[in-house]
Amino acid sequence: MMDGNWDGGSWWWMAMVMVAFWAVVVAAIVMVVRRPSGARRRDATDVLDERYARGEIDEDEYRRRRETLAR
Repeated sequence: MMDGNWDGGSWWWMAMVMVAFWAVVVAAIVMVVRRPSGARRRDATDVLDERYARGEIDEDEYRRRRETLAR
């Protein structure tokens, strides 16, 4: 049992535990902040669909590119 004697390097262990604790807290906060909020990754077909919907490409080009992506 500890009787308040901090000689012999036991304070190093306490310091390391505190550093590890705060490292875990900071890492958890960073992970929560950087997590995307429900946003899914867009793939090439999504971009193609959007371009067609906006009228940037015509139907023939849309179909050709869609076929190319399906291969």
